[in-house]
Amino acid sequence: MKRPTHQQQDPGTPRHAGKAEEVRVCQDRYTAERDAAVAKTYRRLIFSRTKQDGHRSYDELLEEVARSPAPGYYVSYSYALRKVKEAINKPETANGCHGKWAELSQRSTEEAERAGIGIDKALSRVLASGRAGSFFLGKWGVKRALQNHRKRMRRPPSADRTAAWNQE
Repeated sequence: MKRPTHQQQDPGTPRHAGKAEEVRVCQDRYTAERDAAVAKTYRRLIFSRTKQDGHRSYDELLEEVARSPAPGYYVSYSYALRKVKEAINKPETANGCHGKWAELSQRSTEEAERAGIGIDKALSRVLASGRAGSFFLGKWGVKRALQNHRKRMRRPPSADRTAAWNQE
């Protein structure tokens, strides 16, 4: 579907209204995928218990899920490119940047140097390869992801949300 230009839009509609909706749908999709992967990792860790492991508390399980490798980064390419360039261009703030962006910028820079390509192509290769170092969540983030995943599994999917996911 072609988005109308700002001259064609209703005068009462802000020019960025469509973009905000796209961002929300994209975030919802990545969040849902991440939450499902967190739940799968949580279940795998629960069922991998052996008698030698003894009992692990719920908090210990949450921390173990948070440290586990993730199947992907759960972020759009355009947003990741912006954050990676920010981390590369401002090294003084890179020390305090979120672990996800530090890892992505490091892996993208290494890939760009190894293959002799630009950072944008290197980032796309890194994102396509998947396998993030962790979920980049704390114990409470994992708990919230599990709760959100359970809620999503209980409610029927709405038609508009399903249609938006299927378009991508």
